[in-house]
Amino acid sequence: MNRPGFLSWASLGLAAGMASTTVRRAAAQTTRKRELVVAQSFDVTSLDPHGSTLSNDWRVAFNLFDTLVRRHHDGTLHPALATAAQLGVVERARGALRPALRRQDGTPFTSADAKYSHDRTSDPGVKAARILGSWWTAAIERIEAPDPATVIIHTRWPDLLMPARLASCVGSVVPWAYVDRVGFKVFNERPIGSGPFRFVSQTRGDRCVLDANPDYWGGRVDVDRVVFQSVPDHARRADLLLRGAADLIVPLAPEDRARVAAAPSTRVAGVLYAGLYVLAVNVWGAPLGNPWIRQALSLAIDRETIVKELWRGRGVIPNGPIPRGDAAHDASRPPLPYRPGAARQRVKQAGYRGEAIHFETTAGMIANDRAMAEAIA
Repeated sequence: MNRPGFLSWASLGLAAGMASTTVRRAAAQTTRKRELVVAQSFDVTSLDPHGSTLSNDWRVAFNLFDTLVRRHHDGTLHPALATAAQLGVVERARGALRPALRRQDGTPFTSADAKYSHDRTSDPGVKAARILGSWWTAAIERIEAPDPATVIIHTRWPDLLMPARLASCVGSVVPWAYVDRVGFKVFNERPIGSGPFRFVSQTRGDRCVLDANPDYWGGRVDVDRVVFQSVPDHARRADLLLRGAADLIVPLAPEDRARVAAAPSTRVAGVLYAGLYVLAVNVWGAPLGNPWIRQALSLAIDRETIVKELWRGRGVIPNGPIPRGDAAHDASRPPLPYRPGAARQRVKQAGYRGEAIHFETTAGMIANDRAMAEAIA
């Protein structure tokens, strides 16, 4: 948005490295359950992996679509669709694709799919339902597919984060011939990928159903079906888990953690998330165009109290734009400070005269997001 004085979540650091908590039922039954029910905070809004930045959408997309590079549970990056890849800070990356790959509809997967998929996110001249990632893949100059099994990525400059970018949902590979034939709307309603699950159905506001792909190149997964159920209420998600109506919930609200952890049939698991909760600031008008005002906003946020009170201490105060958990994190930097006196001084220096600042926030997308916004205001 280009509204003067507009704030939304996404560049004053709030809480970095939040423990992203997932809860699952302990394996108590003697017969393995063949259907996995995942209760998540919001509905799936887009099945096109390049059409959304929402975690609820990406959680589904990562199961429907593959990427050239994959991030494992320990955070390390490994080859996926590309069996051999020369990636990193080089300005020319070459990837050899897995042989005899097929999509979920049985049609062959080739380098043309990979080229189209990355072109639609990095090249404004390539049509897409919504181009996602033009800023994310700004280093990519062009992509070549000299033969069905080879992809060559040329970058404008050495990009240290290129492997991580290719492992994100922006790097998802979609079937260009199918998208070209049916169009973006139908593709978003009936997606086809090469991932471990294939799309079955979606009921808006309720659930999205995926079945295991029996021909997946990485081996068949150990369940027959996964149901992603939309459950916005945090307490209700926990109740569904505790009574066995859900097998996994995400996220777990801090206020529900103790009762879920104490139950004999459930387990709480958290992992350091290499990301930031941030505020995106519109600098194209008054008063946020003034750097003194932006500095004052940052200095006026009591991040320590927010983490302690709203997340029960399960958060890390950031010390800059690169969070803990990222390979480029600088642990020697001190946390972002809370200095209300210095904030007032900067407001005075800016000549602020009480102009309105519009602050928008999600409500329920993450645990206590609205409460956090109210605390900041």
